[in-house]
Amino acid sequence: MTRKQLLARISIDPDVCFGKPCIRGHRIWVSLVLDLLSSGWTVQQLLAAYPGIDEADLRACIAYGAEMPAPEPYDSAHVSAAAFKESVHTHPEKQAWLDDREAVDLASPPTEVP
Repeated sequence: MTRKQLLARISIDPDVCFGKPCIRGHRIWVSLVLDLLSSGWTVQQLLAAYPGIDEADLRACIAYGAEMPAPEPYDSAHVSAAAFKESVHTHPEKQAWLDDREAVDLASPPTEVP
C-alpha cells in the first residue's frame, strides 16, 4: 500500500470529533492510536479493542503522524512556565497536542482485552 493510499484512510471533518484527524469511517482519533501504541499497547490489543479497524488503519495513523512537523524545541532553563502557557495560547497546534493527551489516561496498557 502506498503512502498516499494509507493517508487516504485518515479523515478530517470539522463536524466529526471537532475536526481531529480520525480513522475514516470511525471516531477514533489518530492521536489516540499513536498514544496507545507509544504507551505499550500491541497491534493485537488495538484491533481487539476497536472492532472494525485493521492493521492498515493503524499504519495509516503512523504515516499521518510522520507527516506532522516536529514540535519546537523546549528549553526549560530559559522559558518560564508563564511563557510556555502563553505560547500554547498563540499556537493552536500545541494546545491541540496538550488537549489530546489530557483526554486519554495512558497510565498503563490493558493486561487483557475484553
